Amino acid sequence: MDFSGDPTFRDVLKRVRECMLWAYANRDLPFQKVVEKLDPERNTGRNPLFQVMIDQAQSSWMKLHLPGLAAAWLPIDNGTAKFDLSLHCVLGDEELSGWLEYSSDLYESTTIGACSRTFRCY
Repeated sequence: MDFSGDPTFRDVLKRVRECMLWAYANRDLPFQKVVEKLDPERNTGRNPLFQVMIDQAQSSWMKLHLPGLAAAWLPIDNGTAKFDLSLHCVLGDEELSGWLEYSSDLYESTTIGACSRTFRCY
């Protein structure tokens, strides 16, 4: 979002609305076309459009029901982060849980630990 020019809160809301309407109108545009149009400076060490991601899943999506089999969803740590920082959220029946994934080249584990503690609710 462009917050230049010291906008009022109402102006910020208007800008966000316009941006969201544009994004919604262009939601079917292939990702590669977006990258081509924006033509960002390429850097093999970074995602070309964004470095922080937040995703959400329903815990019910992770349940696999197979007759005669017991199955459970297990998170896999492949040892690498796809983005500089990712917040993964899972909405359960009565709780919201999640975890942070981060680039250890950019963040110290103590920084991520402090960040994750700010999300805890008691």
